[in-house]
Parts: sequence; C-alpha cells; structure tokens
Amino acid sequence: MAPVNKHFYNAHSVEGSQNGDRVYSFNIGVDSDKLLQVFIEDCSKIDISEKILDTLQGLKDKYYLILRTDNMDSFDRFTLPEVPRLKEVFDQIDNSFNLGELKLDNSGQYFLNKAKERSININLCYFIDDSQKNCDFYTELGGNAYCVTGEDNVVASLKKQFLNGKI
Repeated sequence: MAPVNKHFYNAHSVEGSQNGDRVYSFNIGVDSDKLLQVFIEDCSKIDISEKILDTLQGLKDKYYLILRTDNMDSFDRFTLPEVPRLKEVFDQIDNSFNLGELKLDNSGQYFLNKAKERSININLCYFIDDSQKNCDFYTELGGNAYCVTGEDNVVASLKKQFLNGKI
C-alpha cells in the first residue's frame, strides 16, 4: 500500500487532485469517478473548529491573520467554497499548492517576505502550528512559534497568549 500512497501524494502535489485520484484508482482498481466524488465530499465536509475561528475572530482588530496551509488544490476547489468563514476570519489564505512550495521550503523566505510586506520584523510575528518541526523552523527564522494541537488547547493558547493582554 505504501507505493500507492506515494504515487497518490506525488500526483496530487504536482498535477492536482483529479489526476491523483486517477493514479490512485488505477493502482487499487477503484472507479476514479466514484473515488473523486468521495474525495470532493470529504474535502467539502472537513471539520473546521468554530471555537478556534471564533477565538481568531477576536484577534482581527489587533493582528493581520494569515492561514498558511500545506495543502493540495482541493483545499481551494472544494474546502474554501464550503467554509466561507475561513475567508471572513483570515485576512489572507496561502496554500502551498498555489505557492508551489511547502512551509519549510526556500529557507523560510515565505515567512520573511510576509513580515517585510507588513513592514515589521519577524520577531514581532507569531506562528501557530501543530508541527513541532515547523515551529522550530519558524523560531530559527527569528519569529515566535506556538506548537499546539487539539481544539481546546488551541483556543486556550490563543486566549492566554493573545486575548488576555499578554501580547
């Protein structure tokens, strides 16, 4: 099964979700149209925490919020249209598929450029992620990173760090 997943990921990252589904279905013998429909439905019904979005909404007056995701084209095509609140909460949404690079690519130039665009030093920028590796990388760039997982932990961390006047 591992080689199939590798092909599926590579096809998605290079050619887009529909071609990836065809590669995947070819390797396991599942009808590609049915697989694509399930994939679209899953992307459209992804669980995005309203509690986290509500908490982030409370930061909008003080912070410029960017959602930086390492994702496929399916995020833009199927998830964003079904979760319009993401565009309301975040000032900017950047997907790796559109950018052509992942968070850790290009020596972090994405993050440095975002700080420069806002005319602030990266040491005044905050990165919240569920990957310790990503957070360590961001800290090495000079930014402030918080590695948090789980809805309640994310909300508690946001409230503690940003809404209670600490930052």
